[in-house]
Amino acid sequence: MASAAHSSIMSADDLVFGTDSVTRDTGSGLDWLDVTLSTNRTFNDVSGHFGVGGDFEGWRYASGSEVDALAYAFTGVGGVAGLTDKNDVSSEGSNSIDALVLLLGNVLGTGNASGGQTSWTYGLIDDISNSGYRWASLFYDAPENATAQDFYKVYNWTFAVDSGANYARGSFLVRASDVPEPSISDVIEPLISDVPEPSIIALFGLGLVGLGFARRRRQA
Repeated sequence: MASAAHSSIMSADDLVFGTDSVTRDTGSGLDWLDVTLSTNRTFNDVSGHFGVGGDFEGWRYASGSEVDALAYAFTGVGGVAGLTDKNDVSSEGSNSIDALVLLLGNVLGTGNASGGQTSWTYGLIDDISNSGYRWASLFYDAPENATAQDFYKVYNWTFAVDSGANYARGSFLVRASDVPEPSISDVIEPLISDVPEPSIIALFGLGLVGLGFARRRRQA
């Protein structure tokens, strides 16, 4: 559950991806898909599934400014510096990088820094570097017993759009939070429409009865 400092940012469920698969920011009006759901896929692969019937239908890549705004709204750090700057964040409290990584997804596995392991949320974004590669943003949660500082960096590294897929990196995907999710009726209505109308079924049944009477008369 989000703290009062960032009560507008919280976990949410999604009909397609399941329980707590979305981080909802009511302040910006954006839903953020758990980054672990897009790991080991290139930029072109993921963006090729934004259309109808795709794995990420209705989603899009987040911009660097949107990532920065989310991080600032949650941690209270950054928000005014350049996107290439490293923003150090306290490792304690409900507005820590630890808590944000838990919300957005730890692509390094289920371990977390409090257990003596590094965890991070690392994902591609929509912004293009001068070299034509896509930037990736990093939320870094260092082990508690390490001297390293927790931080986030919007422009951390760049990657080609069609190569370099990695299990330790996903994609930052967003959608408008007011977009209605697919309902159960969207799934079952096509199935119902394939079922014959009751009147057709009744006529078919009467036809079978008539054939039965005709057969018995010929046998008599």
